[in-house]
Amino acid sequence: MEKLRNLLIKYTSLFVFCGLSYVGLEILFRHRSDYTMFILAGLCGTLFLSVLNNFYTYDTDFIFQVIMCGSMCTMAEWICGKLVNADYHIWDYRDLPFSSPDGQVNLFFALAWYLICALFIPVLDYIEWRFFHYKEETSPYYMIFGKKYTPYDE
Repeated sequence: MEKLRNLLIKYTSLFVFCGLSYVGLEILFRHRSDYTMFILAGLCGTLFLSVLNNFYTYDTDFIFQVIMCGSMCTMAEWICGKLVNADYHIWDYRDLPFSSPDGQVNLFFALAWYLICALFIPVLDYIEWRFFHYKEETSPYYMIFGKKYTPYDE
């Protein structure tokens, strides 16, 4: 029962952290956001950058992790757009070049998801390792084109 409680605390904390971080980024750059973006970012961060990413070992190339997570986040943005942004009240990419025909996703904003993933994968790995004792025997490290990077060695 304690293990379930700890998992609930961990994933709720990660959800809130990711949701608030993304809404903060939107407010910083767009000067507005929407509660659905909190939910979308919380789900993306928890499901893709944490749970799905934990299926990989630290030996999995970081670029691959970013591509997988960024692609999943972009797909989630499109699904969210179809479900809650049909009237384009949250975002509207229809007039931007390189947008999907329905205007729900755009290449430039997809690239932003990849950048966010590249920044937040290490942050979430650190949070899980330091505060939730995930693989506590080894600090997170990253393989990029076969070279090992160890940002958290103590």
